[in-house]
Amino acid sequence: MITDSMEAFELFAELALALGGFTGVAAAFGGRDREFRRIEVARITGVFWFAGISLVDALLVISLAHAGYSASETYSVASLVAGLLVLVTASLQLPPVVRLYRASESTTSGGFIVLAICFMASLVVLYFWASLISRESWPLVCGISSQLVWGLWMFARLLLRPN
Repeated sequence: MITDSMEAFELFAELALALGGFTGVAAAFGGRDREFRRIEVARITGVFWFAGISLVDALLVISLAHAGYSASETYSVASLVAGLLVLVTASLQLPPVVRLYRASESTTSGGFIVLAICFMASLVVLYFWASLISRESWPLVCGISSQLVWGLWMFARLLLRPN
């Protein structure tokens, strides 16, 4: 089973690199001398965090599988690492965004903040459950997929929202 899903994790690694790369290009086209607003920095950082977590998760699964670990050990460790990284991301990303929202310095809505909190909390719960109980690939596949979609949405918000 673990070798059957390796192609999915290889694809996730490629998609994560593409998302991070396109975000870097978009930020570079913004100009080196351009001063980004704080919400723009938060969005760029968010995209890089979610692309990076997805890349780390995918490469960890591939590495552990090639190191000879069993499927359940591989998915358990990768899920634990993913959960911890999402927890770190939430603790670093959400407080500044909430401050900007409260100061009316961004177009971020209260609904988006609630959605972001629910999304990140559900990812953490999914990953910890997968690490301790499930130990299967599907929670990682679902989690990484949703992280990449979330990162893409953050990228769209960066490009389409004025602040």
